[in-house]
Amino acid sequence: MMVDPDSDGLTDDERERYVDRMAERYGSRAADEIEPDAAALSQQLQPGIALEDRVWDGEQSLTVTDSAGTTLAESDNYGALYENAQSSSLEEDDYVYWLWSGARPREAGVLRELWSHVDVTGGGDVMVYDPGGDRKDNGTVGPHPEKTGQDTDEFAVRWQGKRTKTQRVTGSLTESRGDGDERSFEWTVHITSETR
Repeated sequence: MMVDPDSDGLTDDERERYVDRMAERYGSRAADEIEPDAAALSQQLQPGIALEDRVWDGEQSLTVTDSAGTTLAESDNYGALYENAQSSSLEEDDYVYWLWSGARPREAGVLRELWSHVDVTGGGDVMVYDPGGDRKDNGTVGPHPEKTGQDTDEFAVRWQGKRTKTQRVTGSLTESRGDGDERSFEWTVHITSETR
């Protein structure tokens, strides 16, 4: 999904309905993570982050089926872009991306991989991302090594494992753009499942 300044985000009603659906699918605790905690982001990314206006948000869903058409797993993915009031300079605009993904295996499936990826375009620079390394969470959560790099201005948070229950993953990054650079990025999501 390509996102630029003209891209429409969710309305307040659409976002509220989305959070309610995610609470039904993944539980209220997981759904509460759809709206990022600015204090937690300040600790994870850089001190003093101040989320201002949400300039865009959206959602994508994926389904994995086997060769017979049986659903093995489904994923729900949310992405949001915020202005960062703690701008690094007057000549630059800073943004914070928030990524949330949840996945549900069906009776016939096993979750193996889940990721959400932002590829910054149009002159933006990825500054800091989280998670910056691997951690354990029913498998391994960390940056996707083939889709993360400050030299390529992209980041993907990835979960890998073998899971027959729901799984969620969150990630975030900061971006800096020169004054006048058109804000744009590509957001892609992925899920892999196998037959039990």
